[in-house]
Amino acid sequence: SETFIFKLDSMGTVTSVINLSNPTKAEVYVYPNPATHTLHFVMQNIAEGSTIALYNLYGNKVAEVRKGNSPNTSIDIAQLPTGV
Repeated sequence: SETFIFKLDSMGTVTSVINLSNPTKAEVYVYPNPATHTLHFVMQNIAEGSTIALYNLYGNKVAEVRKGNSPNTSIDIAQLPTGV
């Protein structure tokens, strides 16, 4: 599996994506940004079954989903507090 870091600015806008397993291979797009209900990921060259996890600023995991065989994956974030 692969591990990614998504850097966000104070408004929740993704400013960069880093693939810790292979920094030159990652193709990940995240939208909408900022999001209120659903966060969508389009991932190319990412293995099926990879886990997408969202963490708050304190390092607590707040959401998680496994990538299927489609390059498109979504996470429901409607229940998360604003700013997470």
